[in-house]
Amino acid sequence: MNRAKLRPDQIVFINCPGQVGLVGWKMKDDKTKLYHLERPRIPQAAVIVLGQDDIRSKSKEFRALIAALSAIEGEEIPRIDEIESAEICFHYSRSDE
Repeated sequence: MNRAKLRPDQIVFINCPGQVGLVGWKMKDDKTKLYHLERPRIPQAAVIVLGQDDIRSKSKEFRALIAALSAIEGEEIPRIDEIESAEICFHYSRSDE
């Protein structure tokens, strides 16, 4: 079926943030909803984002992180003085707790 021919009541959004519990809301008054990010009780992933300010203000710690990652990887991470930002994502095994 061509999506362009679907009626709005035929479209189902899967894994939308609200459906998977990532976004919550509460009513501020009769007309206003306030949205917020939810923190899951048992996370499936965690993301650490380091910006340029984080890297510069904690350069000793950042160099230690790079050294640890290089040791794990078994290869030196190149051009560390030119790194402007970093994203580290941890994925957890599924748990039925």
